[in-house]
Amino acid sequence: HLGTATIRTRLLITFVALATLPMSTTSTVSSILSARNAQERVITRLESVAKLKDVEIHTWLETLPADLTNPGIPAGRAETDALNAIMAERPGLGKSGKASLVNRDHILLTGSHDEETVAGKTRVESEGITEALDTRAHGSGLYNDYGGVPVIGVYRWLPALQAVLMVEQDRSETLHSMQTTLR
Repeated sequence: HLGTATIRTRLLITFVALATLPMSTTSTVSSILSARNAQERVITRLESVAKLKDVEIHTWLETLPADLTNPGIPAGRAETDALNAIMAERPGLGKSGKASLVNRDHILLTGSHDEETVAGKTRVESEGITEALDTRAHGSGLYNDYGGVPVIGVYRWLPALQAVLMVEQDRSETLHSMQTTLR
């Protein structure tokens, strides 16, 4: 009797393990795919925000007098205030999202997002900024922003300003949104 019970127990444990293994594997794969899908949705949303800001910036440039449209940011206070207003608009950026313009010398050109950075004076570095300035192209990725915070970011080279438009959102916010969605 004792030997039969042990074999039954082993068979039962093996059967339960074999029955639950596919479910746990499917659950893990599903979670990974959901995370990738959520990341792609965030990038798509940030790209939409970047495109909108790109159009708004070009519209703003068209309203400037010809003598103020040299590459780089125009010197006039009223003109830069209008540009800062465009960059400060928050739709589609969530709580932690931000949009910035950085020139080819890595100088933050528009509104700072903390007390330590000053627009027009502070040199900023990040993998996204460097990639955008080196390639003078559009792109996206996961990297740390100029403050060292892990972000999902989108960048666009703006030749008329000789600057890069950065649109970023903290990864912690996107992960929190994803976890809430999965529950």
